[in-house]
Amino acid sequence: LALTYNDRSPLENHHLAASLGPLHTQLDLNFLEPHVCAEDRVKLRKLIIELVMATDMKQHFSLISQFKAVHKLNDVGTVSG
Repeated sequence: LALTYNDRSPLENHHLAASLGPLHTQLDLNFLEPHVCAEDRVKLRKLIIELVMATDMKQHFSLISQFKAVHKLNDVGTVSG
């Protein structure tokens, strides 16, 4: 798997390919098609990818740092002086 996905989050990439791939190749499995417009399907796909990729523990501390920085900025912005 690591070779297939260039050593970047191989398990997460595999899970995404295994779950999202059939939605495109096997139309009878695409439960979104009749209920969700194309624009929203693209947004949903991007969100799913972002959420799954966030489970890669290699990125954990980077994501936590980003979260804390944004949270800290939001706290500073809401404090009135």
